[in-house]
Amino acid sequence: MMYTKISVGLSEHLEWLIRHFRIQRTSLLLITLSGALFSVVIIVQSDPKDVRFLLLTFGEIVLPLFTGWVATGIFLADPCRELIMASKRPLWTLIFERMELTFLSGTLSFGMLFFVTLMKNSETFANDSWKLFFGPSVSLLLFISIGTFFSMSIRQRTAAGLTISTLGMFALIFRQNILAHYWGRLLYPFLTVYDLENSLWAANRILLSLFSLIAWGGILVFSVWKNETLLPHKEEMEEVG
Repeated sequence: MMYTKISVGLSEHLEWLIRHFRIQRTSLLLITLSGALFSVVIIVQSDPKDVRFLLLTFGEIVLPLFTGWVATGIFLADPCRELIMASKRPLWTLIFERMELTFLSGTLSFGMLFFVTLMKNSETFANDSWKLFFGPSVSLLLFISIGTFFSMSIRQRTAAGLTISTLGMFALIFRQNILAHYWGRLLYPFLTVYDLENSLWAANRILLSLFSLIAWGGILVFSVWKNETLLPHKEEMEEVG
């Protein structure tokens, strides 16, 4: 009985993911293809250090920022969001399913590059291969989470995307200043790229994962108790008309 319920639940979940993919296929395919394009760049490199740096740059900087921007449109870019909110299915379920799909696409993209890098030069991975994969995955989850949260709290995709871009650029431009401080090393989202051997790396990844959970809480609040604020603005309706 329990096995049957689990099977039915997973089957329904997969069916909904397929439906979401049909709606978001352009952005999700772009996420996946970005990994393929970077794989070409990796293949032509000869120095293991360059290969390692490119792998981490894509996995922890380029990909998270791109997927974070995609996440800002998970709900706000849907032209049928009024109909979605009027349906019996909880809004938070739809949003988290689309976040899951975005994360899976990003993981597939980075996994593809990770595999190509392994085939290219196994020296790149030394004894810290799990860090090279887990570290960027945390950043990917973080930017998808805060991208979705900002889009739902600000209610404008452009402003939310600009916020994500600003946070990323600030972290890159003021990297040395941030990493010079204890709390900076704890909060820096790109620590795997620039200071993987730092003693605070594990604490940094745990703390960023907690921030993702906090963002999920905010998303839940807006999708359950504040969902009327997600309706299209008057200006948006005039543009559509």
